[in-house]
Amino acid sequence: MTDRQNIVIIGAGFGGLRTAVLLAKKIKNRKLTGRYNVILIDRNKHQTYTPLLYEAATVSKDSANYSEIKKLVVYSIDNEVVKIDLINGDIHCQSFAVTQEELKFDYLVLASGSEVNYFNIPGLAENSLTLKTFIDALKIRDKVLDLTAEKKDVRILIGGGGSSGVELAGELKKWLPKLSVTIVEAAPTILSGLDVQVINKVEKRLKDLGVEIITNEKITQVQKNKVLTERKELLFDALIWCGGVKPSRLVSELPLKTEAKGRIEVGGEMLCLPQSENLELFPKQR
Repeated sequence: MTDRQNIVIIGAGFGGLRTAVLLAKKIKNRKLTGRYNVILIDRNKHQTYTPLLYEAATVSKDSANYSEIKKLVVYSIDNEVVKIDLINGDIHCQSFAVTQEELKFDYLVLASGSEVNYFNIPGLAENSLTLKTFIDALKIRDKVLDLTAEKKDVRILIGGGGSSGVELAGELKKWLPKLSVTIVEAAPTILSGLDVQVINKVEKRLKDLGVEIITNEKITQVQKNKVLTERKELLFDALIWCGGVKPSRLVSELPLKTEAKGRIEVGGEMLCLPQSENLELFPKQR
């Protein structure tokens, strides 16, 4: 029906996917299916279940092949956003389920997630692996397996002691105990912000597994097989960067008010705020 209003959700991560499911259920329960379309759009062709990425990166090829791992981590979606026009209320797409090049929205939910933040550290992007996508996880697995086939003493350096870095470090040591695994964290502790008792337990567990933890060391430069901090030089065979994220490019280019870290500022009812007071956004933009 052409008179249906479009509720468009940009991003099929946990937030976007959950929003789509809940909205669809509420619309159906209230018998409003003739009034609204719920459309979920993502830049990837799949939704990634990120909590399992560290396991995908540390499973042997004998235990699970590519297809078996993929079934656990990704769920198919087929659409892509090129540009969002918040002034006129439309979205420009390359490909998505509704075969159009331009999609009008009546309500828009921005849930496009984040991308890797290298914090402008020289050499970091060129000399590290990341753990953000399914393909990233497979690259880590293949790199580690190739290294262990080539040499006995393999040094894995993980930049960032948040949940991703901690989980990956533990799984690497459980998978291949002979690996030398080190976490480098700029903050005074790993898992910064969590309860101190949790941090202590995790630190003990990691050390029992043989993971080295270096804190209060900010990475300032990365060279081939070498990390420079403010006080140390650390050699590595593989550097895995788990040190931070930033808002997606798609969102960062929108004329919306953001705070210091680039996150969108919102007002009541989670309404986004325009960059300037005289900028008029599409009335129902969220």
